[in-house]
Amino acid sequence: MDSKKFHKYYAITEIPDPSDARYQASAEGNVHGKIQLGFEQIYRTMVNMPADSVWLRIIYLYRPVAEVGHKQNRLSIFIELSSSDKLILKNLDCMLCGGVLSRFYDLKAFDVIKYDETKYPSVCYIKRQTNLIEPLYTNELNPSIPKRYFTISPFEACADNNYLLLDQNLDKIAEPVLISLNASPADITKYLKAHTAYLAQLCLINRAWRDDDEYGFEYDGHANCGTSTKLEALSLRDPLADDIIRLQRRFHETLLEPHLGFEFKVMAANLSTSQMIASTICNCAFSDGKYRIYIPEKIEAMVHENFDILIEMEQYATVEELAGIMKLPIASVNSPLCIRKNNDPRPLDGNNIITFGHDIQGFKYEDGIVRGIIKDLLCKHLAVFGMSGGGKTTFMFKLLIQLWVLGIPFILIECAKKEYRQLKMLQDHNDPRVCGLARSLQIYTPGYDRVSPFRFNPLDYPDGVYQLAHIESIKSCIESSIPVSCGSLPSLIFEGFEEVYERYQSKEIRPVMADLISQIERVFATKNYSSDVKANMQTVIEVRLNSLARSMIGKIFQCSEGIDIGQLVKVPSICEIDILQKEHKCISTLFLLNAIREYFSIIQSSKKDGLQYVIIIEEAHNILGRSAQSVVSEDMTDPQIGAAELVSNLLLEFRNLKCGIVICNQHPSNIHEAASKSVGSKITFRQTHSDDLDELKKGMLMGDIESKDTARLKPGEAYLFTEGYYGPRKIQTDNLHDWLYLKNPPSDDQLRVVLEKESWFKIAREKRISAELIQLSAALDEFESYRKAAMKRFDEITRKFISVLDEKNGILRQNHLSEIFQRFRGLRNEIIRKFRDFKKGPWKTYCYLEKEYLHESADIAAFGSKIFNLYNNRTEPNTRSLLLCIEKNLQKLSLIYHKEISHG
Repeated sequence: MDSKKFHKYYAITEIPDPSDARYQASAEGNVHGKIQLGFEQIYRTMVNMPADSVWLRIIYLYRPVAEVGHKQNRLSIFIELSSSDKLILKNLDCMLCGGVLSRFYDLKAFDVIKYDETKYPSVCYIKRQTNLIEPLYTNELNPSIPKRYFTISPFEACADNNYLLLDQNLDKIAEPVLISLNASPADITKYLKAHTAYLAQLCLINRAWRDDDEYGFEYDGHANCGTSTKLEALSLRDPLADDIIRLQRRFHETLLEPHLGFEFKVMAANLSTSQMIASTICNCAFSDGKYRIYIPEKIEAMVHENFDILIEMEQYATVEELAGIMKLPIASVNSPLCIRKNNDPRPLDGNNIITFGHDIQGFKYEDGIVRGIIKDLLCKHLAVFGMSGGGKTTFMFKLLIQLWVLGIPFILIECAKKEYRQLKMLQDHNDPRVCGLARSLQIYTPGYDRVSPFRFNPLDYPDGVYQLAHIESIKSCIESSIPVSCGSLPSLIFEGFEEVYERYQSKEIRPVMADLISQIERVFATKNYSSDVKANMQTVIEVRLNSLARSMIGKIFQCSEGIDIGQLVKVPSICEIDILQKEHKCISTLFLLNAIREYFSIIQSSKKDGLQYVIIIEEAHNILGRSAQSVVSEDMTDPQIGAAELVSNLLLEFRNLKCGIVICNQHPSNIHEAASKSVGSKITFRQTHSDDLDELKKGMLMGDIESKDTARLKPGEAYLFTEGYYGPRKIQTDNLHDWLYLKNPPSDDQLRVVLEKESWFKIAREKRISAELIQLSAALDEFESYRKAAMKRFDEITRKFISVLDEKNGILRQNHLSEIFQRFRGLRNEIIRKFRDFKKGPWKTYCYLEKEYLHESADIAAFGSKIFNLYNNRTEPNTRSLLLCIEKNLQKLSLIYHKEISHG
C-alpha cells in the first residue's frame, strides 16, 4: 500500500435477515431495496469525486477451518476505505457508518486487515466481456473492414443478488480463498474519444455514399475518349458490421455517464478453485452472463491490433453496472453456512453448555452447528414435548448424562413409566461418563418397597425454616392435591398442625402424617358443627385425609426420619411413582418439591453461583395437567388443577434458588397454561394434533411453515426455542440407542439385585429400619404405659368389686354392682379400642420389620428383637389376659346382679 494513503477498515461479522422486524420497520418493508440504495448513495458520491481520490474495497476472506472453531465464522468480510485526502476519508466514513447501511450491518472499526497474498498463488480477474471477432470479408473486398472487430459489453447487474450462492459454494472448499472487489472514481475521457473514433470507423464499412476524393481517381477508360469515370476500390457490405455497431452504440451510451474504475480478483491455492469462485460471483452479480474471467496470461494476449486503449475499458463501469457485485451478502430464511446472520443463535462456547443436537435448518447433520443452552439457562426451566417414538426419551437420557458430567445433581420423577432405570444397568459401559452416572445413580420406588423403599416425612423440616411457614406450605400442598375445601376443614387442618407440633415439641422424633390426621380427628371431635356439616367433614377426613396414612402412599409417609433432603440433592436420583394413584402422585411430588425448596432457601446465601440442582418431571401431565375445571372446589375430582397452579408458582421461586425444572410430556396441550408460560426453553419432537400445534405456535413463535413441519418430523428431529432465539430452530438430536445399548428396562427383581449391592441403598435401608423400629418402640411403649395404667384401673375396680360383695343385700349394693359393671365394661371397651388402634396403626405399619431387622447390624438386630419380644411375650398376651379377666368379672357381676334382682 502507498504510505501516503490513509485507511479505514471495517469488519462485518454477520449479515442481515430481511424478515427481522427491526429491519422491516427501518426499510418500510423493502429491506433489499433499502440496502441497495445505501450502496448506490456511497458509489454515486465516490463517482463524482476526482479520479483516484478514494478507493473502496470489499474483501471476502474464507478459511476452511474457523479461527474460533465455529463453522459460521469461516467467512470474514471487510470494507476498506483509502484516500490521500483525510477529509474525503472522514466524509465517506460518516456516510458508511452513519448512513443507510449502518442500519442493517454492524460495521466494526478495525485496525488493519492481515492476510498473506503469497498463500493465494492462483489469481482470476473478473472484467467486462470483450471479444475479437473475425469479419465475414477481408479488407481486400472492403478496405474499411478491419482485420478483426472489437466488442465490449456492458454489465447487466442482478439487483436482487444476495451472495448466498457464494456462501454455499465456499462451504465445501478445503482451501483458503481471498476475494477482493475494489472500486474508485475514474476519468474515462480518453476512452470516450477512442471508442467514438472506433464507432466512426465501423460506420464507414457499410456506408452507401463516398466523398469525392475518397477511395478513387479519375479515369476516362481510353485516351481518345471524351468521357471519363471515377475508378473506386471494391467495397462489399459486411452484415456483421451492422450488428457490431448496434452493440457498441449501446455500450457507448454508458460512456457518457461517470465511471468507476474497478479491480475484481479471486485468489486461491488452486486455479480451478479461483475460477469456480469467480464464476460463482459473476453468476450472482450479473444477470445475462456478459462477463469474462481472466487469468494474467490471457490478459496480456488481448493487448494487440491497435485495441490497447479500448481493452482498458474492461475495468471501468457505471454505478448501475456495478450494483450487483459491489455489495454485501443478505441472508434468507435458512442460515448462511460460513457466516452468521444477525438473528442466528449465538455459538455455544466454553465447557458449561448443555447440547441438544445439531442445527439442520439449512445444514446437514454432519455439518450442522451444535445447538443447546448454557448450563445456567436451565434455571429458567425447560419443557420437552414429543409423541411416542419421536426421540424424546433418548434426548432425556443424553440430558441426564450431560448434567452428571457438569456436576449438576438431579432428581427425575417418573410418573408413568420405568424407562430411565435402564441407566442403572450401564455400570460397565465403556464410556466413563455413562458408567460414572450409572454407578452414582440412586433409584427409589416410593410406595413399592419390593424394589427400593422410599421414606419421606413432609412434617419434618430443616433448621432455619420457620415452623408456621412450613405449616402453610404443607397445608397448601394438601389443599392443592386433595379436595379438602369442605366448610372450615382448611382451618381445622391448620389447627391440627399446630397441635401436633406442640404435642411432639419435647419428643426426639418428628410427627408423621398419621399423627397429624389423628390430631385433626381429635380437634374435629371438640367442635360443635351442625349435623350436616359434621357429616360432610367427617367423610372428607375419613376418605381423603386418612388415605395419606394408608396403603402405598402411607408407606412413604410412615417414617419420622425419612430421606435426608440435604443428601438427596447432592446425587443423581430417580423416583418411580407410577404405581401411585393420581392424587397421591400429586401430593407426594408437591411435598418433595417443597422440601427441596426449603432446603435451597436456607442455604441460598452460602451456595455457589449458577445452576445448583435440576428436577425433571416425566409425563408431567400427571402433576401439571390441564383440566376443564378452572378453579379448585370442594367437589373437585381432578387434583391436577391445584397442583398445577402450585407448581407454576414454585417454578418462579426455583428460578431464584438456581434450581431448574424440566417438564417432560408427550403433548404440550395437556400441560397447565401457567406452567407452560413459566418455562424459558422449549424443545418439541413430532406432534400431529392441531391442539398441540396451536399450543406450540403460541409458546415457540412457530409460523405456519414450522407448525406443519412439526407434524412431519422424523425420529430424532425437533424444534428448539430458547432465550435469544429469533424463532424456533430445527435440530437433529443424537441417536443414543446403539451407543447406550438401550433395550428393555430391567425387571423389578433385576434392579433389586443391583441396588442391594450399593452402599447408599444399604445405608438408607439401615436408617429406615432403625427409624421405624424407634417409632414402633415409641408406639409400643405408649401402649404399654396405657396397658399398665389400665391394669391399675382394673385392680382398683376389682378391689371395689370385692368390697361391695361384703355389703348387705339391698338397693345400695345393687347400685354399687351396677356402677362396677359399667366401669369394667368401659375399661374393656377402651382397652379393645386402644389395642385395635395400635394393631391397625403402628403395629400394622411396622410389623414387616420383623423380617427385616435380623439382616442389619448387631445393635439394630438386638433392638428389634427386644421390641418384638416385648410385644409377643408381654404386650399382646398380657393385654388379652387383662381383657379375659375383665370379661370374667363382667360375667360374674352380671350373674350376681341378676340373681339379687330376681330375689328382690
